[in-house]
Amino acid sequence: MYAAHRLINRRTFIAALVLLLIMSVAYAFAAANVVPTSGAGDGAGAISGYTITGIDYLVTDGGNTDPSTIDRVTFSLADTADGITVGQPRDVQISLTAGATAFSSCSLTGVGPWSASCPITGGASVLAADELRVIAVE
Repeated sequence: MYAAHRLINRRTFIAALVLLLIMSVAYAFAAANVVPTSGAGDGAGAISGYTITGIDYLVTDGGNTDPSTIDRVTFSLADTADGITVGQPRDVQISLTAGATAFSSCSLTGVGPWSASCPITGGASVLAADELRVIAVE
């Protein structure tokens, strides 16, 4: 009877040892998986604007002598009036008519406030210009 009891313990020990070996190998393979660090998230924040000042419409720019055509618009962009600090915009575009779907790209200089210079390709009629829409994206 003693031998049978010892045999059961030996079988149990060997089975536990095999199970432990399988678990160690599985853990080693799982530990070898490398997933690069990444970020994800969801949140909300206020969209602040820029303060636009010093708007100037140039009608005889670049050799144009027709004073009924706007050739370039220049202005300054700065932090908002409520003191919210914004970064330099990376894309600034304008349109001169309400409901326009075509926009003119602007180039920026300065270090806040930024000076924008927006050439109007082909010019825009002074008579048709009814609003200055500035789109600036940080």
